[in-house]
Amino acid sequence: MKRLLLIVLIVCFVASSGIVALAKVSFGSWDKWDESLPSWDNKGWQEKTYSTFVSFPLLEGSLIWLWVSEDWQIIKVGRSSSAGTEDVFFLLTRLSFIEKKVEASIILFSPAQISSAQIDKVIKNISVRDALAAAEIAIVVFPSKKGEVIVRAYEKNGSFLFLEEWISPFKNETLVFSERTTEFTQKYESWINDQFQRQGIEEGKYRLSPKLIVTDEKKKEFFIGVALEVFDGEKIKTPFFF
Repeated sequence: MKRLLLIVLIVCFVASSGIVALAKVSFGSWDKWDESLPSWDNKGWQEKTYSTFVSFPLLEGSLIWLWVSEDWQIIKVGRSSSAGTEDVFFLLTRLSFIEKKVEASIILFSPAQISSAQIDKVIKNISVRDALAAAEIAIVVFPSKKGEVIVRAYEKNGSFLFLEEWISPFKNETLVFSERTTEFTQKYESWINDQFQRQGIEEGKYRLSPKLIVTDEKKKEFFIGVALEVFDGEKIKTPFFF
């Protein structure tokens, strides 16, 4: 009886202390995903990366994903008549971390600093080192298992430190995070609003939602896209993803 009481007290202490057991994720050449992102020189990073400004209307040179002829295709935006009127939200960088032939998808969010020279630079591939140095928050989605994916969020504090973990269905165009009470959701929305304020953009005019884009369900291939919704008298959902 005393032994049972002791076990109950230990369980109560762990629950009250806020300790939560994280899902075991050892992926590739990094086994500390529950602490931080790998450093830029870890051999697991795929060298192929790209960055693009997230804006509306779209900046010339922006990279977007469209569903074309039963397939996801990446398209580079040309010059438009709205040039010079864009609201620029932030810089989005997409990275991959590899275990054998399987990839974890990572997106990085960085403040936007606009100049013609920089726009020309960021539509090209950039180094993992530069991408990690410029970013402030990150989302990682690990490969699907049993119809679900593990999602982990990180925040820059010197290096990228672990913030929160949750489970999401492995389904096309599923919100990466849907629980309004998660710590990261609040952190993400606060960060987005800060970018709006810095750029003089009206708060509440846009919604930017990270979603899981499944390119091949059988092969379990996917990436994280960012959907844009515009509120200008009515809700307008754009047909593309950053």
